[in-house]
Amino acid sequence: MFKALLKKQMMEIFSFIIVDRRKGKRRSTGAAIGFGLLFSFLLVYLGAMFYVTASTLCEAFVPNGLGWLYFAIMGLAAMLFGVFGSVFSTYSSMYAAKDNELLFSLPVKPQKVLFVRLSGVFVTGSIYELVVLIPTLIAYYVNGSPSAVSIALSLLVPVLLSFIVLGISCIFGWLVAAVGKHVRKKTAVTVVLSIAFFAGYYYFFSQSYRILQKIIETPDGISRVMQTYIYPLYKMGQGAVGSVSAMLIFALIACSFLAIVLYIVAKSYYLFIISSQSNAARSKANFSEKAITAGSQSSALFRKELRRFLSSANYIMNCGLGIIFIIAAAVALFIKGGSVMELLTKNIGLPVEAAAVLLTAACCTLSSMNTITAPSVSLEGKSIWLAQSLPADPRVVLNAKLKLQLVLTIPPLALLLIALLFTVKPPVMLAALIVLLVIEFGCFMAVLGLMLNLRSPNLNWTNEVVPIKQSMPVLLTILIPWGAIAAFIGLFFLTRSYLPGAVFLLIICIALGAIDLLLYRWIRTKGAERFSELG
Repeated sequence: MFKALLKKQMMEIFSFIIVDRRKGKRRSTGAAIGFGLLFSFLLVYLGAMFYVTASTLCEAFVPNGLGWLYFAIMGLAAMLFGVFGSVFSTYSSMYAAKDNELLFSLPVKPQKVLFVRLSGVFVTGSIYELVVLIPTLIAYYVNGSPSAVSIALSLLVPVLLSFIVLGISCIFGWLVAAVGKHVRKKTAVTVVLSIAFFAGYYYFFSQSYRILQKIIETPDGISRVMQTYIYPLYKMGQGAVGSVSAMLIFALIACSFLAIVLYIVAKSYYLFIISSQSNAARSKANFSEKAITAGSQSSALFRKELRRFLSSANYIMNCGLGIIFIIAAAVALFIKGGSVMELLTKNIGLPVEAAAVLLTAACCTLSSMNTITAPSVSLEGKSIWLAQSLPADPRVVLNAKLKLQLVLTIPPLALLLIALLFTVKPPVMLAALIVLLVIEFGCFMAVLGLMLNLRSPNLNWTNEVVPIKQSMPVLLTILIPWGAIAAFIGLFFLTRSYLPGAVFLLIICIALGAIDLLLYRWIRTKGAERFSELG
């Protein structure tokens, strides 16, 4: 039984490669290999970027006897990247999975259920961690002339560091569960903690160049800081370059840290699950007499979609985080718009028109971070028959999903556009085309995500993280717009010598508007038919 549950958890992580969600069947060997190659390409691409950084640091530190500092810095980056990859799904996969009640009804000890859940968190975090550590090790072996002992010890780093990543992720999930036990709005707690983590994470990486420059200029001072405040990574670095005793100390710290965290989590895990189920069973609605006004089908369905979005921290953080970034970018432009224009026009030497186009592309990039419609059909799950049985046209149901993304995305984009026009002050014609293009791109994100999800839905999930984070529609809804934005920038710079910016934007607006209309027409015809036949 335990082996079957463990196998099921592992298959769930990579199910988007093996299973065709639309048909509910295994993919053909060729299709599975194709999806696997695409996933591998993304990992290799990220690894190549980290390899460039690792090689630079290795060449600067290792010849000067600071190999331990090299491993400490890259180990810290790997730890942060691993936590980033797993921390946001820890609570939902451990405490809020839909099959928790089923698993606890089986003749399996709660500790084994916890181990099965943790295995998914461990594998996810390890994948992200290895994207950094494998290039780190390769750069060291190529540029560092390591000894046999150093090679052997450095290979322990990914294993031991993954224990720390798992421990930190468990702490985050446990904190959300502990706080959420005493408050009604668990989603709000998760979102606030996640945003705080995001803010710290992005602040660190926004300052990474300055930090690296300071490290290279004053390695002795940084070394003392790391020895004092990041002692485990200091010992890890010493061990990776050949110190057996230092590696033993790091192994003891990593294993002890994980053991303590797991002991605390295991003690409370079963009680958390049981208490949450009991609270749900005992919860009663407080009745208060009030007048009820009848609403239209479309407004009722929109409220249903909005409630689902606001009730899921994973949905908000993974598919709607762009809303926060758009608002933040608008505020930043209002405050620092002059500095941005000075950088683009004076330092880089771009004309105002080119700067306006680049900032327009930046607005579209921020808009591409909202993928609310991409998992919206899949999130109906096995209860999709409820939506299908409503006395409502399938087109009305799908329009409600589109409306949710547009309502949540367009107003922040309007604020960003006001900040952009205030900063650039383009001619009236160019300003109108910029506004039209950004709004059309926001619509494109909505119809593209819904179209892709209708073509490849996943209705058999047990954890909402699967359709939200591990589905092909969401991945393609991110990659296709990024490719379109890159092509947009490239075409502009290729044609700007003989094609005025306003004319270029007009052509793009016409093309993008036509694409939006075609995708929307498909949703209302073939897409509505597909939705009616799902289940």
